[in-house]
Amino acid sequence: MASNEVRKKVLNIFKQVHKARLMCFKNDNHMLTASKHQINEEFKKNKTISDPVTIQNGHSVKSIYNAKNRNNCILPVFFEDIHQQDNNNDIHEITSLFNTIVRIEKPLKKRRGPLHCLNCQDYGHTKNYCNHEARCVKCGENHLTIECTKDRNSLAKCALCAKDHTANFKGCSAFESIFKKSTQKFQPVKDPDPHFQQSQPRTKTKSNAEATNNQNKITEQISNTFSKLISNLSSLINPLISLLKSVLNTLIAKGIISP
Repeated sequence: MASNEVRKKVLNIFKQVHKARLMCFKNDNHMLTASKHQINEEFKKNKTISDPVTIQNGHSVKSIYNAKNRNNCILPVFFEDIHQQDNNNDIHEITSLFNTIVRIEKPLKKRRGPLHCLNCQDYGHTKNYCNHEARCVKCGENHLTIECTKDRNSLAKCALCAKDHTANFKGCSAFESIFKKSTQKFQPVKDPDPHFQQSQPRTKTKSNAEATNNQNKITEQISNTFSKLISNLSSLINPLISLLKSVLNTLIAKGIISP
């Protein structure tokens, strides 16, 4: 196995070229001489690619990302973003890089439909945010999929519609109904027909003079009402006062009360 110093030297050369795999040799000296010679040759070739004239005939890379799994371990998969050029489709014809067989694929298509939970097999959320009871994707029973003992030759059962297919089948009636609702677009509100007669007419905006005139009319009506009320009260009170005077005079004349 190669020593750490030799590994660091080789890795530093790899960083200047591209991300690649380090091949281990049994003998450190053989590894150092053979790897340096091979990497230097590739590095010289890579220098020519930096020329703007040559880039027009090749592929110019924006960024490269090395994919990792859930345990944060590096995978032999790279996501590459290249500049837009007329010969971008030719990149799929590349079969080897730095004496390594590679396969360049198109990016994955967008997810079709809503999110699918791998725990309860329902739609609209993922298993990381699911608090429902687990359901199997194959038989529809209340257990995890990895714990399923269903025979491979037996028919599957959907946990959503109870038909003979798996719960993640895109032709499921439950998925189609949810997908249809998620893709429905709200119809914009159309402008009302100008010829349509509205039930309530629009209120007319009054001027300052009109508002003042109306206020004066209201005040005059109130004063007239109060004057009529006072006149009615006086017509009722005056006879009572005259009657009270006559009663008092009679009582004084009989000596019942003193004046």
